[in-house]
Amino acid sequence: MKTCKRCNNSYPATKEHFHSCKAQKDGLHPYCKKCRAEIGKPWRKKYYDGNKDEAKEANKIYYEENKAHINEKAKLNYYNNIDKAKLRMKAWRTENKDKVMANAKKWRVENKDKIREIWKRATRKRLNILKNINSELTQEQWEETLSYFSGKCAYCGNNSQIEKDHLIPITKGGQHVKSNVVPACKSCNSSKHNLEFDAWYFTQPVFSNTRFHKIILFLFK
Repeated sequence: MKTCKRCNNSYPATKEHFHSCKAQKDGLHPYCKKCRAEIGKPWRKKYYDGNKDEAKEANKIYYEENKAHINEKAKLNYYNNIDKAKLRMKAWRTENKDKVMANAKKWRVENKDKIREIWKRATRKRLNILKNINSELTQEQWEETLSYFSGKCAYCGNNSQIEKDHLIPITKGGQHVKSNVVPACKSCNSSKHNLEFDAWYFTQPVFSNTRFHKIILFLFK
């Protein structure tokens, strides 16, 4: 172990935590990498502000020459800190909603063929699954379910563009039976996608305790 002389934290005496330094007996710098990064941050910013074009070009060249290594390191760092990464991404999306929507719209416009192909594959997969499960939902049962929910979306109460939705998705083992199928508007059905009912509904702005309990009662009818 080696103790950083700046922050006094101890780390394994390896190049993962300390830069090389020939002047030191152990060949490692007395400051850990985190401390050296903090010390150098103001100087790097000052240099970057005064040499933006040169810095961008140097960064571009370095990335092109070390692309595989950089991407692998970023991927490893993401999976080692996946919870923090998700929180940062969620916070960024919340703070930049307009930018996220604009980027998503641009991507959809530029990738219409790709989106169409994804939906085709998803539809084929769903149809294949439906062929291999026991379909016990009759038209009479479906009409009873619609009547129970007053012909409205079980999730938000909307009464337009009503579709069949599986509380437990077919792709996750759900069956096409009365106790697993509820009416849902197109918006809620698309939002829920292949998530299970309880994992999705509590996070939605349309969540309602009254409708939630109505769905639960439906399951035990």
